[in-house]
Order: sequence, then structure tokens, then C-alpha cells
Amino acid sequence: MAIPAFGLGTFRLKDDVVISSVKTALELGYRAIDTAQI
Repeated sequence: MAIPAFGLGTFRLKDDVVISSVKTALELGYRAIDTAQI
């Protein structure tokens, strides 16, 4: 098991922007997606 070198942060993204960003990141192979709120 390896820890991903890069991840996607979704802080302050809203509505369609966050949806399309996560979809694109998954298509590009990202597997670390931070969706936590502060």
C-alpha cells in the first residue's frame, strides 16, 4: 500500500464546481480527496 503523493482539496468549492472537480480528479487517477470542513 502506498500513500498518494497528490490529493484534491475541496475547501470552499460549491455546487457544480465541486462535483466536476471531483469527477475530473477521479478520471485523472486521484485517489486522495479531502472533503472535510473546518
